[in-house]
Amino acid sequence: MGPSIRDFTQCPQRPGWSRCALPGGELRAATESLKELERLGLLDLERWRLEQLGGVTVNRKPDRWVRAVPGEGRALFAKYRRGTRRGEWFEELLHARMPRSASAREEQATRALEAIGLSTARVILSGEITTALGVERESFLVTEELVGFNPIDSAAWSRISPALRALLRGLSERRVAVPDLYAKHLFLREVDGPETSPRFALVDLPRVETRSLRSAVELLVRHAGALVATIPGANASELALALPGGGASLERRIEERAALVRRRKKIDPRTAATTGGASYSARTRYIGDAPVAQYRERSSRRDRSERALLEAILPPRIDGLVLDAPCGFGRLHDLLAARGGKPVSLDISPDMTRAAHATSGRGVIAEVERLPLADRAVDGAVCFRFLHHVPTREQRVAILRELARVSRSFVVLTWFHPLSLHHLRRKFSADSARFTLTRLQMQREALEAGLVLEHSRAQAPFLRDLWIARFSIKPL
Repeated sequence: MGPSIRDFTQCPQRPGWSRCALPGGELRAATESLKELERLGLLDLERWRLEQLGGVTVNRKPDRWVRAVPGEGRALFAKYRRGTRRGEWFEELLHARMPRSASAREEQATRALEAIGLSTARVILSGEITTALGVERESFLVTEELVGFNPIDSAAWSRISPALRALLRGLSERRVAVPDLYAKHLFLREVDGPETSPRFALVDLPRVETRSLRSAVELLVRHAGALVATIPGANASELALALPGGGASLERRIEERAALVRRRKKIDPRTAATTGGASYSARTRYIGDAPVAQYRERSSRRDRSERALLEAILPPRIDGLVLDAPCGFGRLHDLLAARGGKPVSLDISPDMTRAAHATSGRGVIAEVERLPLADRAVDGAVCFRFLHHVPTREQRVAILRELARVSRSFVVLTWFHPLSLHHLRRKFSADSARFTLTRLQMQREALEAGLVLEHSRAQAPFLRDLWIARFSIKPL
């Protein structure tokens, strides 16, 4: 069990926050959120230890995990860590790193980044339990979801470069080191009006150092190199201007750092300009106006056959919003609307999203791997002709978990089956970069992601390779 609201007292040094003493540690919480935290069981530390907080697991490692817990109108992320990472215990023992717990470090990083102008996921609870020597035994952290920010690589470089220079200057002047300042961790919110700069947000804060021993120049080189390696259009010469007096030598150091980041992150420089280092070709294949036009000109007979397959597997009635991800140019929207659904078009391609938005009125440029939606935000999701592009089981399960997380009642998926004449023909042709699954493999991966198979069917068994299935959401 854990403390109740009655055990918390106001923090004199921190208005709006309360604290509660624990054996060997303490919990700190935003006072206005205490009732919600108690109602969701987030003050019950035993439920943390047994991972019985509800929601879905979004990250798991041997010594820690992160769960997305449905809150009151938005998602909450509960982050738990047990023990100290290998190699850190001596630093912890000597108190070389302050504060000593993971939750307190992330809480401090949040405040430091907000002072620079970076938004972060708002912390509403943090706490730790330590040994008698002050070494961390357990760490607890709850943050709110980050709403209204899109991946930074979805915006034109010319619109964000001055603001990014200011961000680099602020980080270097305040000696704040962000080891993972690269595209998949950096987000921005577009603002209206020419006078206002975009606002940036950062996720993944546990490793942020708020008292770095590196010089301002060293920090600027590290951060700028990461941005050059991962953000479309970023260039070292422009980012070098963030430092007064920056010239050719600084530009050269930034380029060298960018090359190092690409090697470490396994980013292909030929695709980094459009994908931020993505690992499969479908993420870049459909960027631009040409793919939209090509898809519109596809065989009408083939299109009718695929639509009939989807029509046969969809629920008779869709209650409200339905996610179409990836949406392509929106060819399925009329079918979804006929069942009562209100399509939400989502695609990594800005051109595809714009085309789909014209019919759905709801367009989102985002990755299927990281859906910018709250838990259970839509009645269902349709993922049509996409999974065959995804090469690994881990990537597919991660995508399926996201689809399951945002859906209330169903998820419809298609995949390619290996036992078909069509697949054999593909295998011996130039178009062989398709990944296949048997029905049993698809069922197992979906179940691992929290989806239960209800109905499935093939377009033409043993002739065509396209299969489709409807899944329900596994009860928690």
